[in-house]
Amino acid sequence: MYYNIASLIAVISWSVKYVNADVAITSPMNSVWQAGSSQFISWVDNGNGKPMAEKFDITLMSGAMTSLQQVNSIATGVSSSSLQYKWEIPTSLTTGSQYAIRIGVGSSVSYSPYFTILASGPAPANGGNTSSKPTQSAASNSTTATNKPKNAGEMLAPAYILTYASLSCLLAYI
Repeated sequence: MYYNIASLIAVISWSVKYVNADVAITSPMNSVWQAGSSQFISWVDNGNGKPMAEKFDITLMSGAMTSLQQVNSIATGVSSSSLQYKWEIPTSLTTGSQYAIRIGVGSSVSYSPYFTILASGPAPANGGNTSSKPTQSAASNSTTATNKPKNAGEMLAPAYILTYASLSCLLAYI
């Protein structure tokens, strides 16, 4: 039992350090974006005391959190002080719910939570600019999505971010 607890503490320590980058991605956050549309990728300084790099790269990733693969390079040399980047989502992207944005330079990178990209076609009624939160319907007891306006007063600037990858590592040691 002592060995398992010590391993768990070691994994938690490693996980927190691993994702302790200088940037916290604020959009996309559980969003549904349409291929062929324009969306803003946004970020803030995560407040860990180390300033963000002056310039960094933005990359689209996909797959399981423990083995994300690069789909394409969105932009290179982006000024971190702009706090956002307008992305023209390629029409060639396929529908998927395991997309993530990686922002950073070298080994100092941050990842967004998963978000969904819908293949090119008719745009969603909300234009794809909003994030979705499931709500419970009393009549049908099923989950449906409601829309929340972009930048609705929520700003995330965590000092440490616990990702699905680090959570998976934790669960593997329990």
